[in-house]
Amino acid sequence: MLSCWASSGDLASSTACRDAAARLQECMRKPQAKGKPRVSSINYLLARTNAQR
Repeated sequence: MLSCWASSGDLASSTACRDAAARLQECMRKPQAKGKPRVSSINYLLARTNAQR
């Protein structure tokens, strides 16, 4: 998605990036696989950084 926006300048996803936006939305609607709960990667990285100090 980011590469489509960068290469075409179609930030509204109205022309060149329409298909990429639709695929991303479809992927995000799917339920997460069983097992690990979803964890924010930002919080994980901040916790690791603070633990090393």
